Amino acid sequence: MSEENTADTQGADTQTAENKSPEDNKDTQPTKAEETKADQPKTFTQEEVNRMLAKERRDFEKRAKDAEEKAKLSEDQRLKAELDDAKKQLAERDRRDHVQAEAQKAGVNNPNLFYKAIKEDLEIDEKTGKITNLAELIESAKSDLPQLFTTETKKTAAGSADGGSGKDGKPTRTKADIDKMTTAEIIEDWDAVEQFLSSQK
Repeated sequence: MSEENTADTQGADTQTAENKSPEDNKDTQPTKAEETKADQPKTFTQEEVNRMLAKERRDFEKRAKDAEEKAKLSEDQRLKAELDDAKKQLAERDRRDHVQAEAQKAGVNNPNLFYKAIKEDLEIDEKTGKITNLAELIESAKSDLPQLFTTETKKTAAGSADGGSGKDGKPTRTKADIDKMTTAEIIEDWDAVEQFLSSQK
């Protein structure tokens, strides 16, 4: 390319740049007003501030109410558990008293011991809470554990010549010992239990 043509091209480019209007640069360069506005912090009107404060207050009140309801629910559950436990203990006491009374009528020489021996075998009506098989258990005990029932033989055994040491030399059990024994332990160590029961006559 000749020097003349190169000069013409450069001249054309210069003329084009000079003829470009300021409007052509609007989209690429921010105005001074825009720059000033971007630098300023956002301000709120009093109405906007009041709305934000009201929202915060509502949120706080809701959280406080939720916490109060949760604490109340926990307290209600605790009270309900305590009430259920008290009902169970009361029902257990009523069953024990009923069994011991019936056992005494049937001639059982230690109703408390008898209750512990048959406690796990009791059948309870879920609707009424009453024992449904006590009579059968008493009759069964007469056959399986006749030692639990009062007889003339038991009365005379208290004055036996073994000096209160038991038929096979075992020491006499105390009431506290017997109360702690399981049914299996009572049957296994019946001689000592029998001696104690006889000594109470």
